[in-house]
Amino acid sequence: MIVKCTGCGASTSLEPEMPRECPYCGSPLDVPLELIRLESEERARKEDAQRRQEQEAKWIAEEKEMNKRWYHRTAGIVLLLFLFFPVGLYLMWKYATWPKAVKVIITMGFVVAVVNQSIATGTQGNSQDATTSIEKPPQKSLQTMPGVRAASW
Repeated sequence: MIVKCTGCGASTSLEPEMPRECPYCGSPLDVPLELIRLESEERARKEDAQRRQEQEAKWIAEEKEMNKRWYHRTAGIVLLLFLFFPVGLYLMWKYATWPKAVKVIITMGFVVAVVNQSIATGTQGNSQDATTSIEKPPQKSLQTMPGVRAASW
């Protein structure tokens, strides 16, 4: 409770356990102790109510997280990003409460990895096709064919 001193005019905050005199000039402050106590109790009730509201909000948030299906939770989304990334990407964009920048960075990382892998696979496939088309199949000689004799002249 803020009280104005009648002696010096200074404003002073009073609590029930504080002496009822001005800290600046020492003159007695004419404020009933009961009024100070009531105001302190009211302030304490308000603080308690605010603390309870914050705790309830925290519990509700935790309960919502626990009531989500496993693949809607952060751990499930991360797991699916590594095991089966297309589904993980979809769930990340649909259900994760991550910042948009994080979602974009993760998506771009997967896009770069897929493009890189397809380029590497395409290059290997083309080089193998080229080498197999150049090679000639082995020809069998007449001597190795069954039922055919080689002529001797």
